[in-house]
Amino acid sequence: NELTPDLITALGFAETARGGLIVRMKRTGLAATAGLQPGMLIVSVDGKKVSNARAAAEALKVGSVERGIVVEAQSAQGLVRAFTLRNTRRPPHLS
Repeated sequence: NELTPDLITALGFAETARGGLIVRMKRTGLAATAGLQPGMLIVSVDGKKVSNARAAAEALKVGSVERGIVVEAQSAQGLVRAFTLRNTRRPPHLS
């Protein structure tokens, strides 16, 4: 679902805010481990701005969690922070 201007402002973001809203995530997943939280708005992935959830999802798919995917996310208060999604777990056959 796309964010409408009414929904964006209802969530506390500026009317001009654009990106992919984080609705839910696995508590032990890479995004949560990196510090991302539901309610944040993903505004860029690996330095490329994303304007909606579909663009954010596509950009995340092509990123490499082995190298690290840098996600910039905005809080409703307007603070933008960078988070790195990186797989630091060793595959079971290498443990």
